[in-house]
Amino acid sequence: MKGLEKLLIKKMEEGKLLSKDKKQAKGDMLDEVEGIAKKSILGDLKDMKKVTVASPTKEGLEKGLEVAQEKLEDMDEDSSDSSDSSESNEEKIAELKKKIEELKG
Repeated sequence: MKGLEKLLIKKMEEGKLLSKDKKQAKGDMLDEVEGIAKKSILGDLKDMKKVTVASPTKEGLEKGLEVAQEKLEDMDEDSSDSSDSSESNEEKIAELKKKIEELKG
């Protein structure tokens, strides 16, 4: 904790402490960025596919591999639709950059 206290004292001496409004604006932006990151991560997890192949017989393993192959084919079809989501992410990033510029001004 001593390191933090030293840093705060140094910032006070240099006159670099943020006003309450700037702290609030910075906190709001961080919250919004965190929300977007969480949505992105959760979206990635939601789209995950899982196949477990376990069987004591060769026929069971072959059936499991067929299921895995079907999942791969489904993923190939889904990847052609993914360009829409990247565009929406780019729009969100542009919106955040605009808000940051507004806060700076």
